[in-house]
Amino acid sequence: MWCLVLLVSAVHVVLIVHSGEWTFVSAVLAALWIILIGLSLAGWLMHRQAAMRKLKALDAMRASLAFEESGVTMTSPLGSTHLVWAALEQVRVHERFWIVATAANSYFTLPLEGAPPAALDFARAKLGGRLS
Repeated sequence: MWCLVLLVSAVHVVLIVHSGEWTFVSAVLAALWIILIGLSLAGWLMHRQAAMRKLKALDAMRASLAFEESGVTMTSPLGSTHLVWAALEQVRVHERFWIVATAANSYFTLPLEGAPPAALDFARAKLGGRLS
């Protein structure tokens, strides 16, 4: 997408310069395109850099989950959160992992490797009909 916008902008500027119809309005539009692309790219790069810093801050990218009577507590080096059982809208069960949906476009993956069977049975009992 970025390459396409940059290509269209470059072609626009080249055509204006080549045709000799360089006006004040054309110069302002070209400058605005360059500023828009530059600011958008800078914002994306800063967002990506911050996300990568947070990922590197995770200790071996591990988090722990604790199934409790009131809900699920997730803890990682970046912090912790507690989700009540009612907040887990749907859980898709696969052989090696669960996909847990907490909202329309919000989910996390729960790997089952090394999970105690008793803890998974407890979670299944609490989730009831939300397992699929």
